[in-house]
Amino acid sequence: MLSPIVYELYSMVSSSSHLQLQPSLDPLDWTKSLTAEAKALFLKNRLEYLISDCSAYESLGGAGKVVYGFVRKDLGVPMRKGLSGMDRHEIGSGISEIFDAIHSGKMDTVWRDAVAGEVDN
Repeated sequence: MLSPIVYELYSMVSSSSHLQLQPSLDPLDWTKSLTAEAKALFLKNRLEYLISDCSAYESLGGAGKVVYGFVRKDLGVPMRKGLSGMDRHEIGSGISEIFDAIHSGKMDTVWRDAVAGEVDN
């Protein structure tokens, strides 16, 4: 049995197929096709993002930009890509840097600026 949201999506695509999925398949086969399409699109987009500058900074809101900028620029903690061979650091070292900054009080002004909405672009 398909979940209601998958059935609703299947019904929508059946009436308007600009998603390049074959609505003529039965719902279970269509779900498998949708899963494959979604995975392929995710992998393509992730690869494009990872070979770019990998900065989420411009996509974040004010408070997020303040904290993200501090962690990435001031502390020098690189983004973890999560793919073997692409990460040059262990995740624990980045977490330790952030923990130390919180514990030592280095992030006190970062939290204040984030809450106050003070963003340096």
